[in-house]
Amino acid sequence: WLNARGDPASEQTFFNDVVGRAYKTLGEAPPWEGLRDRAGESHYARGTIPAGHPIVTVGVDCQGDRVEWQVVAWGRDFRRAVVQYGVFPHHISAKECWTFLDALLKQEFVNASRRKVGIDLLAIDGNAWTEDVWGWAKRHPSSKVIMVRGVPSEAAPLIARVKKERNKAGKLLAYSKRFYNFATSVLKMGLYRNLVKTDPLERGHIALPRGLEDEYFKQLTAETRRAKRLKTGFIAYEWVKDPAQANEGLDTHLQAEAAAIKLGLRAMPDRLWDRSEAEREAPANDSPQLDLEDMLSAPSASPEPPQPAPRAAKPAAPAKPKPRVRAARGLD
Repeated sequence: WLNARGDPASEQTFFNDVVGRAYKTLGEAPPWEGLRDRAGESHYARGTIPAGHPIVTVGVDCQGDRVEWQVVAWGRDFRRAVVQYGVFPHHISAKECWTFLDALLKQEFVNASRRKVGIDLLAIDGNAWTEDVWGWAKRHPSSKVIMVRGVPSEAAPLIARVKKERNKAGKLLAYSKRFYNFATSVLKMGLYRNLVKTDPLERGHIALPRGLEDEYFKQLTAETRRAKRLKTGFIAYEWVKDPAQANEGLDTHLQAEAAAIKLGLRAMPDRLWDRSEAEREAPANDSPQLDLEDMLSAPSASPEPPQPAPRAAKPAAPAKPKPRVRAARGLD
């Protein structure tokens, strides 16, 4: 319980699997105006990364005439900071959209140490226009791009690879090996509970930047969890959205969180956070950014063993003359 406390997703797993009781939680989103006002007093601006959030993920949602995306930076205790939000006005099948997404994947964001930090993992919605999404995703390594889709069950694991999918001819679909389901209901409950936290050191705290439009906060808080009585008499819960209000700000945030879960950030030990912060939040220099996988798998630095005292050098023998070699032509 001590490890789970403060993180709604972990608390739900504890109650359901360990205690064997239903996890009770509120399903009300906080008022969007309060979030907007808090963001207006933020210590960091839109498009930048505040200190203590060295890992960066992106969530991408595909709509009929556009693609929307959100950048989120992550820190210890699953604290996060919203960095940027944007829209590409093209369908996912359009080459123009692919060009924009390619550029987004290469984009870097300046942090509090004036270091440029790149994107560690991008999660793109693959539930609709799956083949078009796969057409773009397969052009990039699986360590940088995954496909995701939300599942509503509150008993679903936070993230799990989809079962091997086959086409009508029975052929295994190539994208199934990097396609993941994630538990949208559980993540929504956690998001709305964490959004009201104001202590930046509290587990799960969500920092919001200056400069986001009102529409972003309206979308982020667009859904409510309500009880519904089934014909069997049992009570089920479902998330309801105002038909007049878009919710891509919510969807892209959850997709970015799914990418963070895939990276293992929920359980990443302090020593690895120490290493990632040292790598990415040290004063700016000309050294390139390490990929997260390389950084976390690199051996810890250890002191060099003492070297024996050098022996007295022997007199050098006269150097023998070297044969002259003519340079080969035609080589640059």
